[in-house]
Amino acid sequence: MKTLTLEIPDDQYDVVLAFINTMPEVQVQSKKKRAEEILAQLTPAQLETWEDIKGAFEEFKLVREGKKKARPISMLFDELKAEGLS
Repeated sequence: MKTLTLEIPDDQYDVVLAFINTMPEVQVQSKKKRAEEILAQLTPAQLETWEDIKGAFEEFKLVREGKKKARPISMLFDELKAEGLS
């Protein structure tokens, strides 16, 4: 079986998906299920890195929404130096 990824305009998505679902031999996989499969293949170290990145994006979103205050980049560099990572 082959995999096909489609980019479909929002206004045509439901029509295309309905058409694809009429073909019994075609399997449609949700993004959530695919993400779960990918995460299951990660090593513990990779999963930890992923969680750190995900957390950083969630924190960035809060800053953009004004729900959290950003800190100067110099503070990040100081933390990295303290941990011996720079």
